[in-house]
Amino acid sequence: MQRREFLCSVTGMAAGLSVGLPLAFAETATEGLRVNQPFNGAVLHHRLKDPVVGVVDGSDGKPIALKIKVCGEAPPDAAVTVNGTACRRNGKAFETEIELRQKTNEIVVKANSDETRLTVLWLKNSVPRYRFTVDDTIFCLREIHRNGCKSLFDDYFLGNIRKLHEKYGTKFALNLFYETSEDEKHLNVERESFNLSQFSDRYKSEWRDNADWLRLLFHAKREHPGEPYKDASAETLITDFVQMEREIKRFAGEEAYLPAGVIHFGTIRPETYKPLAAQGVTTLSGYFTRRNGGYYVHYQMDDSRSEYLSNNDFLLDVDSGIVFSKMDMVINTVPLDAVVPTLEKAVADPNTAEFVDLMTHEQYFWSFYKRYMPDHWDRLDRAFAFVTERGYKPVFINDPFLGLGGG
Repeated sequence: MQRREFLCSVTGMAAGLSVGLPLAFAETATEGLRVNQPFNGAVLHHRLKDPVVGVVDGSDGKPIALKIKVCGEAPPDAAVTVNGTACRRNGKAFETEIELRQKTNEIVVKANSDETRLTVLWLKNSVPRYRFTVDDTIFCLREIHRNGCKSLFDDYFLGNIRKLHEKYGTKFALNLFYETSEDEKHLNVERESFNLSQFSDRYKSEWRDNADWLRLLFHAKREHPGEPYKDASAETLITDFVQMEREIKRFAGEEAYLPAGVIHFGTIRPETYKPLAAQGVTTLSGYFTRRNGGYYVHYQMDDSRSEYLSNNDFLLDVDSGIVFSKMDMVINTVPLDAVVPTLEKAVADPNTAEFVDLMTHEQYFWSFYKRYMPDHWDRLDRAFAFVTERGYKPVFINDPFLGLGGG
């Protein structure tokens, strides 16, 4: 076997032969053993390329396993095994194929006395799907409260999202602030302060009746200051989280509630991952883009994993069990004419084509907001038309897990 066949060798990686892996890709147990693929925490399905090789079907034609490549480097004279299977060797490089048969799979790589362990997920029933979420939501609830609306959908904002749901089937996840900020100089009108404890439960039946497509989630205590949880303790974050959960369930009912999917500014301490998971959080979405020499809206995740997520849909944080998702588009930042080209780029890449993660911010819909965008609704319409025409299924990312029944 020729060295060029080992696409996971250091030479191959430097040449960019394996898509979606960052330079700091290795899962290292010692200096002598390094696993290049798969990435620890990778979320895999049959339409991916590397490290996916193919699907194993049962006698009924349904998939029973996902075959993947495991490769890396070890001392040339070491006997390398992956889950007990001997690997092919070529100098330092090693490679073999294994089958994933469970949703959660442990991979144990041994080179003589050295050992490293990885965990990967197999999304057996994965289908092309999209989710849409609205960050910074609070204005619509204040307007309903102050106007005494007879129905939720008499409100300008909720009425328009219902029209889009009826047109495209889109599911809407609204990420809420608990209260408005004291400084609202960004508004063109006078508005009284407001918090969720003031919102009436008279609409609870409407929330319940529309919970198949409309859900409410925690986002943050308030909009300002930015990055409110960057240095906050887990206790502070969970206190705000529980307060929000209690109010949502009070006025909208259990059916309308979902745990957090996006934390304000995507900036929390990694020590808070496990406490959030204990509150039912299964997924968190962020930008994972480079800015000012570092990563932005990345939950203070290390550079290696942030880089991986910048090129892939998902990554499992093994310690907490939370899956992180990369947003494909923040709609209020993309001009109307750029919506389709941006999405075309996302779905052309096998590593990001399966799940289209869309988000925008509520304030830009309102004419009383100084940075109001008159074409904001048109941008949503264009994005939803794009995914709908290509057969993407609307889902909530965290109900069920990653928008997939049965995994």
